[in-house]
Amino acid sequence: MKTQITGLLNSVSDPKTGLMAGLNCKFLRDNLRNIYNAFCIALVVPLSTLILLIGISSICMFFLSYFAYSAAMRLSKKPANNKAAKTLEN
Repeated sequence: MKTQITGLLNSVSDPKTGLMAGLNCKFLRDNLRNIYNAFCIALVVPLSTLILLIGISSICMFFLSYFAYSAAMRLSKKPANNKAAKTLEN
């Protein structure tokens, strides 16, 4: 069993006659570079910009809704019936 595994490893990784010695991986380099450019440069930068803009707009909307609520509460208050002021007028 050990000799079979050793023979298999030698046939793959032997620097002179193994499979890895004759393998040309230059085509993988170009494909990996294209994958890196597609995901790390073309996707991450716009995605991080989008996340930043959504965060800023969320904070602005929060404060805008708070000020709108405050203005609505101030404008919706009815003046109280002041009986003392009415008695003074009569």
